[in-house]
Amino acid sequence: MDRQKFIYQLILFWILVQILEIGTMSKVGPLNAGQNYTDSINVFLPISALGNYVIFIKTDGNNNVYEHNMEGNNTSFGFINIEQQLLSDLIVSEITHPAQAIAGDSITISWKVKNTGLNPATGYMKNAVYLSTDSIKSVNDVLLVSAPTSINIAPQSEATFNYSGELTGVPLNDYHLIVHTDVLNNIYESSDSNNISSSESK
Repeated sequence: MDRQKFIYQLILFWILVQILEIGTMSKVGPLNAGQNYTDSINVFLPISALGNYVIFIKTDGNNNVYEHNMEGNNTSFGFINIEQQLLSDLIVSEITHPAQAIAGDSITISWKVKNTGLNPATGYMKNAVYLSTDSIKSVNDVLLVSAPTSINIAPQSEATFNYSGELTGVPLNDYHLIVHTDVLNNIYESSDSNNISSSESK
């Protein structure tokens, strides 16, 4: 490849006879003959994946770059051993928000996630925050933010998370804030049923 305008990396996760895509990323810019680049990505591993696996990495995953008859060398692989996390238990212990907000203005909220388990809660997960007209999470709620993060929370300790952004495209109403921690269940917990909490007031 003398010049590459678009490079797409496709990371594949080999599970027995099934290939599961666990991450993609894109890179824009030239790559001249003889040049190379180094990159990295954080991905969510399925919590059920335990043992020895093969990770496949494929560059130019969508074949956007013309390589004539050289497409056959775009894939490489490595080996990984995945161990199960020790059981922890995450809850949303506190939600802080302004009493009033104006549509179109910026809003700042924060929430605390506590590990009530006996072991450290470590890994890569997502917190999701919703606007809801009631205190129960449903498909009608408005997703405000979905934030991936790395955590390392000791037993009986808390971590604080913050979000600042504009309130746009939201109907005028009184809303509860609902926070769902570890929304994809990436952290191995004794209970996933207590990961959702709602603000007491609208």
